[in-house]
Amino acid sequence: MDNESSADHGKVDSRYFNIDYRGQHATCYDKSPIFDINKMATGNMTQAQPPHHPPWWQLAGNSDQVAPPSSFSWDELIKCSQGKLFSSRGPVLPAPPMLAFDNITHIAKTDDGPSSRGEVTAEWVVRPDEWFFGCHFLQDPVMPGCLGLDALWQLTGFYMGWLGHLGCGRALGAGKVQFTGQVLPSSKLVRYSLEIKRVITRPDTTLCLANGTVSVGDALVYRAQDLRVGLFTNMKMFDPDHHE
Repeated sequence: MDNESSADHGKVDSRYFNIDYRGQHATCYDKSPIFDINKMATGNMTQAQPPHHPPWWQLAGNSDQVAPPSSFSWDELIKCSQGKLFSSRGPVLPAPPMLAFDNITHIAKTDDGPSSRGEVTAEWVVRPDEWFFGCHFLQDPVMPGCLGLDALWQLTGFYMGWLGHLGCGRALGAGKVQFTGQVLPSSKLVRYSLEIKRVITRPDTTLCLANGTVSVGDALVYRAQDLRVGLFTNMKMFDPDHHE
């Protein structure tokens, strides 16, 4: 957890969500900016309300459940990768072998305010025959650190889908990343933990800022601050043929 003051929670540095494609800040086809992060953070822009009528978990068969599930099994994560967990227009997880965890043991909002702060914990049982151990490296097998970072991005996108937000998920970056350990074929259990700092919405974009850690057993091996993930309902801005 960070030590930001409560006053800091109302401000978000605009660099957190700068999207730059070939040197151009992303804009919609109508030439309007996709978002103004500071207006969104300070409440000077109308916040878009995600369609929750009925919420996705009731559509998924839990018609009597008044709150979203707080944990997810492997089978449910596979359903998410197939687009069958959230809304058909909601975010998806990657399918195996890129799906980075076996289950989500805990997911929850930690406040009911507009920032949608929350926390997520997931686990992965390490198998010595994982595909990357066979090539990274031949005589020195170790999990690439980028895969641990990607796991945190995956969980950040999943959290937004869990809240009911729509769109295609894209990792937008991270602030400070530290690798202080490693994941080896002999490792047993990897735990991913996220602290969701803020979720910001508008009609075509949802943005999330989080801090995350990766642990092997009780040992912290990776730490990432200011993870940034977006959900986009208009993907034209990522088209390489799109120019302002």
